Amino acid sequence: MVERSALRHSAGLAVRVRPAGPADGDFLAEMLVAAFFWQSDGHQGDVQSVLGRPEVAHYVKGWPNSGVLAAAVGPRSDTPNGTDS
Repeated sequence: MVERSALRHSAGLAVRVRPAGPADGDFLAEMLVAAFFWQSDGHQGDVQSVLGRPEVAHYVKGWPNSGVLAAAVGPRSDTPNGTDS
């Protein structure tokens, strides 16, 4: 069984892997925009553009959806900017 708030080390950086939840929805939508509209000179588009496209919107609409398992990875610190004292 995987520990739900496990610390992982990748390239010398300690990170925490945790279940993604309702509070992660806005961030996931922004990351979907970045992936969907990616251009070499910077992505163009916004969340409303993504939500208007059913073939893409289903990834984030109604987040979290029943039966979806997702993980969030971040710095091991709980401080807003991810710094550890």
